[in-house]
Amino acid sequence: MGCTSSREVRRDRFRGPSPFVRSFSMPATRRSQPKSASFHFAALESSDEEMMKCTNDQNMSPLKKCPPGGERKVVLYLTSLRGVRKTFEDCCNVKAIIQGYGFRIDERDVSMHGGFKDELHEILGPGCCGSKLPRVFANGKCLGGAEEVRKMHEAGELEKALRDCEVVEMKDRWSVEACEGCGDVRFVPCETCSGSCKVFVEEDEEGGEEIRGFRRCWECNENGLVRCPLCCY
Repeated sequence: MGCTSSREVRRDRFRGPSPFVRSFSMPATRRSQPKSASFHFAALESSDEEMMKCTNDQNMSPLKKCPPGGERKVVLYLTSLRGVRKTFEDCCNVKAIIQGYGFRIDERDVSMHGGFKDELHEILGPGCCGSKLPRVFANGKCLGGAEEVRKMHEAGELEKALRDCEVVEMKDRWSVEACEGCGDVRFVPCETCSGSCKVFVEEDEEGGEEIRGFRRCWECNENGLVRCPLCCY
C-alpha cells in the first residue's frame, strides 16, 4: 500500500472549478439594443416633421403676405457681405439673371438695413428655412431662392413669372454706368446727422420746452444710412 504525499492531496482537493467561484458567477444576459438608437430615429422623425411644416409655411405665407411696396415689382432680398462666399455669389447670380430680362429690381440689402431682415422674417416666418438668402418676390409672389430661380431660368419659365413687373427703360437697359448718387450701393449717408445717428436738439417742437441735448436721428437707420433717392423707388 503506497503512501500518498501531502502534495498529491492538495492537488486533488483543488482539482476542478471551485464551488466559491461557481456561487458568484453571474448568469449570461441577453445583449439589448442601445437606447441611443431609438433616440436617433426619434430625432430624425421630429426633424422631418419640422422641415415639412416649415416648407408648408414657406409655400403658403407668400400667397397671403406681400413685401411692403412690392406690388408689380421684383423685390430681391440679398446681402452685400462676403462673409459666406456661396451666399454672396448666389445673390449676385440671381441679380444678374433678372437684370438680363430687363426688369427693374428693388434691392433690399439686409446687411445694410435691419428693417429689411425683419420684413423677410415677417413674410416667411421667423426661424423658417425659407428665410435663406437670396429671396425673390415677383408682384407679391415668392419665387424662391437661387436654386429655384436658376431652374426657372433654364426651363424658360422665369420671364413668364416676371411679366407683370416693372421693366427698365430701353435706353437704360444696357447701361453699365453705376448710380451717380450711391455707386449702386443703394444707400447714402444721412444728410440730417451726417451718418452719426444723432442730432442736437435745442427745444421740444411739440411742447415748446427748451431741451438741449442729443437725440436719435429720425431720418436714418441703425447704420446712419438712407436709401438712395436717385436709384431706389
